[in-house]
Amino acid sequence: MEKSDLAKLLAALGHDTRLGIVKLLLQGNGGLVAGEIAAQLDKKKSTLSSHLAILVAAELIFAQRVGRNIHYQINRAKFEMVPVKLTQNLKRTPVS
Repeated sequence: MEKSDLAKLLAALGHDTRLGIVKLLLQGNGGLVAGEIAAQLDKKKSTLSSHLAILVAAELIFAQRVGRNIHYQINRAKFEMVPVKLTQNLKRTPVS
């Protein structure tokens, strides 16, 4: 993951609504449809769609059409890389 990729991930997570979406999807095992996410976050579906699109573009979540609904799931592998990449190459200073 390059620096620009990490910046994109952090930018995607840097909004209260998107962070709320990620937290919800991390709690659920099978993912959620947009209507369920909107209801749990008390947001309009139309407002939520742009936030979901940003998270999909950053590859933090997956979107899969199931019938007439779009089902969203967390991309755990990508999400778990964020702290790894943030702390990679940090110089460790000894504690006195």
